[in-house]
Amino acid sequence: MPQGPRGPLEAGAASNPDDAGRGESWLRSAAKLAGGTAASRILGVIRDILRAYLFGTGIAADAFTVAFRLPNMLRALFAEGALSAAFVPVLTEAIEREPEREWKGFVTEMAAVLSLVVSLVALLGVLLAPAVVPLIVPGFGRTPGKIELTVSLTQTVFPYILFISMATLAMATLNSLRHFIAPAASAGAFNLVLIA
Repeated sequence: MPQGPRGPLEAGAASNPDDAGRGESWLRSAAKLAGGTAASRILGVIRDILRAYLFGTGIAADAFTVAFRLPNMLRALFAEGALSAAFVPVLTEAIEREPEREWKGFVTEMAAVLSLVVSLVALLGVLLAPAVVPLIVPGFGRTPGKIELTVSLTQTVFPYILFISMATLAMATLNSLRHFIAPAASAGAFNLVLIA
């Protein structure tokens, strides 16, 4: 039976046999991201339950919440906000157009600059914590020892911003290379560390 001219979808399907494979690949990648995110959320709930059970709502819980929130706010600025918005598109384009040696050099230079800037921020956070923390939580001063504990925990936790920024750079690089399992699992690993 003679066939009429094919429509554009049929012609495209015939001329691009890899389209189905690409669709399956994106589906697998989305499933990996969704699985990693779901595992992270479940571990986050377990983390919060354990924290509430062990610390309740006492001085230690309040001090840790404030101490962890300060570097975590900066993480959103340095690691996830600016890095994701600027780094990933530039790296993805470099991977497509430049030889491997060139884009790897770009990643190395970016890591060096980021580690230097964030190390300075972490150092400032540690040094300025005794002055900054009482301004942020003046009510803590009404409970003896609460400000001192919060300052001490802030100084202990603040270098976290360096490590999470470098991890975010590594995750952005892996995502640009279309390796999704490790970045998707990283938030779950982070929650496991906090649980431990």
